[in-house]
Amino acid sequence: MNVIPEREHIAVAEDSAADFALVMADDAMAPLFPRGSSVQIQRRAVLRDGDLGLFFVDGRVLLRQYCEDYSGAVYLFVLNRRLSRLDMRIPRSQGPVCCFGRVPLDSPPPLPEA
Repeated sequence: MNVIPEREHIAVAEDSAADFALVMADDAMAPLFPRGSSVQIQRRAVLRDGDLGLFFVDGRVLLRQYCEDYSGAVYLFVLNRRLSRLDMRIPRSQGPVCCFGRVPLDSPPPLPEA
């Protein structure tokens, strides 16, 4: 799990597009969101390739960078490329990926190089 389930409310700015916020439990999304940083999430947002989203995969809640290929497979990338072993590929045959929302950013970080 790379986000900390918080029992107390984390404030979201009134002028933010976000609906709620979480705290990062690890450095998978560093340097943009290092361990302990607050991440704001916008519900019901459509994800495009490169967007950061909050996903539920294999019983874990993960913040990852989203990408879908031509076959419908979903890739969930960490931003911290030293931890690239945590990247995931979810084949279309496994069914839809559960996404709680996206991180509202002016522009998403670049996708990892192949």
